Amino acid sequence: MAIELRATQSGFAVWARASEPPFLAIPSLAPAPRDTPMLFVFGSSVSLGKGAKINLGWVDVVRSKTRFRLNVENLSISGGATATILELLTNNKDTPALANIISTRDAAVVSLSLSNEGLAQDGASHQHVARRFLRGVTQIVVRLGALGFHRILLATPYPCSRFDAAHHRTVQAVIRDLKLQYFKSPVQIVDFYNSRLRMNGTGKWLAACRADDFHPNATGHATMAALFLEAFY
Repeated sequence: MAIELRATQSGFAVWARASEPPFLAIPSLAPAPRDTPMLFVFGSSVSLGKGAKINLGWVDVVRSKTRFRLNVENLSISGGATATILELLTNNKDTPALANIISTRDAAVVSLSLSNEGLAQDGASHQHVARRFLRGVTQIVVRLGALGFHRILLATPYPCSRFDAAHHRTVQAVIRDLKLQYFKSPVQIVDFYNSRLRMNGTGKWLAACRADDFHPNATGHATMAALFLEAFY
């Protein structure tokens, strides 16, 4: 407050009036949302961190490890499959907003499982599931490219402890097809069907990485984060 004397009919009176503060507020040192590149994650419950404690999912670990260098936006959907993510990218009411905020420095990672695609179901046709997954992934990659992403990373399907030897061969064939399809493409492959996560010769989670049949525990999530960051950087 500023104090001043004002003349009145009876003499002088003391008046108080508002004034500017003695200093300006210090601006925030935190970067604006678009000051750093974005990483958009399109996955299912594993990408949402299921199987680990809060903030210990692989996407959470990536977010903490890349702080101030990368803004991570997790758009994963529990139970998500290729059709679910494609619906999000094409017909969802939020798609125009998504298209408007993507810059030429942003990256997207797609991380989906063959178990959500139906491979773990009894009597499922492995050939049909594999074709549907590969077709869906191709459509997702095309849509991400149309949205303007600078980098697209495609994670391989991850382990599942319901998989037997036949499932394992199917997953390996799908991954081989993915690598061949994108061999000379800018799309990068992230190996989540890795021996650091699964038992040798099988598609089952390593005991040290398993929370349940479908999800990794905190150790598994940390390993997935490490594998992703190795590919990303």
